Amino acid sequence: MNDVDPVAPATSFARAFAERAYPLWHATQAARVNNVAGLEPPATGHWTNNPHADDWRRTWFEIQKKWSSETGCPDGVFRAFNIDARLNAAYVVLGLLYGEGEFGRTIDIATRAGQDSDCNPATAAGILGTAFGYSGIPEEWKRGLAAVESTDFAYTSTSLAEAYELSYEHALQVIRRAGGPVLERRVVTAAGRPEVRPCGGRA
Repeated sequence: MNDVDPVAPATSFARAFAERAYPLWHATQAARVNNVAGLEPPATGHWTNNPHADDWRRTWFEIQKKWSSETGCPDGVFRAFNIDARLNAAYVVLGLLYGEGEFGRTIDIATRAGQDSDCNPATAAGILGTAFGYSGIPEEWKRGLAAVESTDFAYTSTSLAEAYELSYEHALQVIRRAGGPVLERRVVTAAGRPEVRPCGGRA
């Protein structure tokens, strides 16, 4: 591998590890078999070709090791219960990353990760809905909404339909405040660079 340029295409690295004699296991071994059979990356690791493509569980385990004991909620100090934002935000990202843009899979992974497992899949699905637009949400995930849109949420006087309008108006306000024009049929968001902020807790 030392004679391969660091910016060489993935296919050259795939051939290098596929042709070596050293042993591999699980996902990488399956990828090697796929490569020898003629598949190229990223198809060698795709879930339709590699039964180990669900290694999201390993990522979940690493999240657990680092963050699951970090809890500021008094109800969870002496129990296996954690609604800390760092852990649950990681579960949202886990669902988005391994869900690969598919609503059902994203929701499934974010739910199965555990902890705040009503909010996390809802957040992950909400991000996908924002990215794809209402028309991009599969019909099976919208079925039944019309029947409850006029019903107030528990302990409030706000319905789902009213929440739509509030969220829409808030979104327009944020866009205007950031300098993006709001036109009759479309809006334009101002471009900017993502800002990375460190979070507290253990490194």
